[in-house]
Amino acid sequence: MAESKTFHTESADETNRFGIKLGKRLMAGSVVALSGGLGAGKTTFTQGIAVGLGINERVTSPTYTLVNEYDITSPHETELDRLIHIDSYRLGESYDDALSEAETFGMEELLDDHNAIIVIEWAERLRPVLPSDHLWITLKTTGSDGASRELVFDATGPHSLSILHQL
Repeated sequence: MAESKTFHTESADETNRFGIKLGKRLMAGSVVALSGGLGAGKTTFTQGIAVGLGINERVTSPTYTLVNEYDITSPHETELDRLIHIDSYRLGESYDDALSEAETFGMEELLDDHNAIIVIEWAERLRPVLPSDHLWITLKTTGSDGASRELVFDATGPHSLSILHQL
């Protein structure tokens, strides 16, 4: 039960707006795994997700802190209370090293938080611990201007498929 869709954006602002669109559709317990090279737009996209969730704080990449949490105070589903933004770029190079380091900040417990939405940048480093139902998004720069993006969405279960069908 998997499905893919590809979307295109022509600017950072449009990538952000697409994140807003996704953020408005996410439900408590959603896990969004982001993959893409440096400058692919992962943080810009996550900032849009936060806006879509009603978060007014400035969302920054947790490259050095590894995890940032943002309270969701706007009216949303009653059980949805926060966005957990994880950046695994600085975790170990191998799966084993990355997973071992992720244990130090409670990665598995974070993934079990069904009142939150989890967004993981550089998710390929943590793929073995992702829940079976997650939304995997690969961001790629396209075109010579460096501003255009291809966003490939892969839904892996009923929860993520439902979200993908709303886009």
